[in-house]
Order: sequence, then structure tokens, then C-alpha cells
Amino acid sequence: MKPQHLMNALTDIDYDMVEAAERTGRSAGRPWIKWAAAAACLVLLLGAGLMFLPKLLRSAPGDGESTAPADMAELSSAAPSSSADSRVGGRYKDGWSLLGGEYAIVWPWELQTAMEQYSSVRFDGVLYQTRGREIGPALLGEKLGVCEGVGWDEYTEQEYSRSFDVYAIRGVDSALLIAVELDGTCAVYLFADRQFPAALGDLLDACSLPETLPLERFCTQEGYQTTGWYLTRAGSGIWQVLSDCRDAPCRVEDSWMDGDHDRITFAITSEALGVYTQALSVTEDGYLVTNLMEYRYVFDIGPEAAGRILRLAKENCTETQMKPYYETVAGTLTEIGDGYVLIDDSILCRDEAEGIVYRVLTDDLRIRRCLEFPGDIQVGDLVVAEYEGVLDPENGNTVTGAFSLREATLIDGGAAVQE
Repeated sequence: MKPQHLMNALTDIDYDMVEAAERTGRSAGRPWIKWAAAAACLVLLLGAGLMFLPKLLRSAPGDGESTAPADMAELSSAAPSSSADSRVGGRYKDGWSLLGGEYAIVWPWELQTAMEQYSSVRFDGVLYQTRGREIGPALLGEKLGVCEGVGWDEYTEQEYSRSFDVYAIRGVDSALLIAVELDGTCAVYLFADRQFPAALGDLLDACSLPETLPLERFCTQEGYQTTGWYLTRAGSGIWQVLSDCRDAPCRVEDSWMDGDHDRITFAITSEALGVYTQALSVTEDGYLVTNLMEYRYVFDIGPEAAGRILRLAKENCTETQMKPYYETVAGTLTEIGDGYVLIDDSILCRDEAEGIVYRVLTDDLRIRRCLEFPGDIQVGDLVVAEYEGVLDPENGNTVTGAFSLREATLIDGGAAVQE
């Protein structure tokens, strides 16, 4: 068990992927740690090339804990990095897999980023919640004013408050999304009490979707089966079709099951909207379905428009491979240095002589804190590092943008992340 406060962050995992589940309790060795109720699901992520997406598709705003069925697209995989393996022709052992649960950690206050400390802010009397994504200065508009952030330290039960500058996001309605400056960086915050738009045009206008949301990578799906991955050049044409469907009404469908509709599903990422690998589906029977704003929106665009979109996407595409949700490297931790760690993946290889040592930079607070608890991660442990940067084989296999380092245990056919 790790000396952190674990919270259940599982939303809607495709249950045919669940291998086992177990609940974690209080750590007997660290009585000062407060544990939240957590469910640690061990999910097969790599061995058979399966994918999953954290699905925040609630049935309706304000419905408390209710969630939509677990049937949106399987859009992405987790580690270890397929690129790290394929660079040397599939070095990893047959059947190698990584078992792990999606979870969130509440760290001690001093080891949290400002975005974690102040996950919600109040601006002009309105509550906004973080989307967990940074936004660059090129996308910022005018300064709108100052917001008040209130944070709570789960360990000391102390409340904190700070003021932050608020900026508009270019092309985006500030009644829906704002950018908040946090210690030198800006993050996207979403209006907490959002409602379903009456029609597709409302969402198009509020977010300037043709400009802020590229449509490039998609998969084809028949029922619950993903049949292929593609890159399309028809994004602008697809948005034109959707712009012609401005009056398409938004339906509230608690019983909607994606598996009942053959479709194509785009993996959507937008810095301006604070979105990372969410889903936008177009079904053959005439619906646009997305969790762009976390709740599921279902727009009735009609079979004719849907057919035009499917033809545009499929007639202007090239086949590709699935993209990992986060790139990762896994292996034995061989050194903890000043600003880096070394990870040797030999133990996972068919031939240990083909092992690679990765130099993972630890310049981000989120990965440094993984090393700061004595007795947690030590040299000799099997670990998994997640990153959003790049792996540079020409520079000593250096990994940038690492944000997580977790201990794992070697088991038959793979490794299990300890929850």
C-alpha cells in the first residue's frame, strides 16, 4: 500500500476487460494517512491490445452519483509504451500485460499542484471546476477579472483560499469555460452547473468547435466490437455537415447504449477546451454522441447527415493503429538521480540482452512526489512511469513529460500495479 489518500476514480470501464477487483482499506503501517473508500480494479490493458477510456458520461447534470452505461468507445490503451516495444521489433515476452486500476491520489497539500489544491474556483458568483488540463498563452483572450479559489487539505483538515487571475479562452464562451492562472501556468475550468444544450448549434457556438476541436483519428465500431483505426483528412468537411445540423435537438437518454448503434468514434483532444482523449461518435442511424462536456450529449442529426459524415471520414482516410491513452515505460528502477530515474525493461523482454534503460526526467512535481515517501519506491522495484512528452532514443532514451511513477509486482504473464 502507498502512503497516499486513494480515491475511487473509476467511472465506466468496459466490464469484459475486468480481470479482478479488490478493495483497499486503511494502511496499518501509516496511521496518519486517511483513506477514502476505493475500488482498485485490475484491468488487462496491453496483452491483447485492449483499450479503455475514462468515461465521465453522467446521465444528466445534477444527478449525483448516477453514471451512464459503460459503452462509449474504447479509445486508448495504457502502458507499457507500445512504441518502446515496437522500436526493437516486439521485444516483450508473449502475453506480457500490465494489470492496474485507474485511480486518483490526494497527496499532502504541499505536494499538490495548484490545480489539484484549487480544483474549483468561484468567478462572478459562479462555480467552475478544473478540467485537469493546462492551456498555453496563445489561446488566451482578455483578462476577465479575479476568481477565488478555495482548497481543503484532507490530512490537516485546514482550508486555504487564494485569488487568481481569470482569462477568456479565444473563441470559447466564458459562461462555459475559463482559463485560470495558477502559479505561472493557466488551466481550463468548466462551469460546474452546466445544462444540456437545447440544440447542436448552441454547443457549436459556445465552443467554436470547428476551430477548437480537430477531427482526425477515429475507429469503426460494430456494436461493442472495434473493427479498425483510421486517420481522416475530412475534418473540415465533417464540421461543415454538422454546422448544417444546428437545429438538431439534444436528447436526454438515460437508457442509451452505444453498443446498439454501429458508428465511427473520434478520439477528441482540444487544448482550448481542456479535453484529452474524449469521444465523439456518429451513428449510422443518425445520432451524434459525445462526452465533450463530461455528460453524455445525444444530438439527433438524422440518418442523411450521419451518412454523409461516415462517407467523408471513410473515403478520405488511411489505416492506422490505436494510440495509447498515456505513453509509458516499465521495468526495474536501477537508479534515482538528481532530476531523473533510470528504468531497465530487461526483465520484461524475451531476451534480457535486448533490454533498454530509459532515463526518465523527474522535473515535474507530480513524479517527484512519487519518490518522496520513504519506503515507497526504491531502487530494485518494478515500476511503471507514465508520460505525455516524448521518448528520445537519440538522447540516451530520455523520457520527458513524465507525471507518474507507480510500483508494480511481477506476476505470471505480466505485472500488477499495487493499489
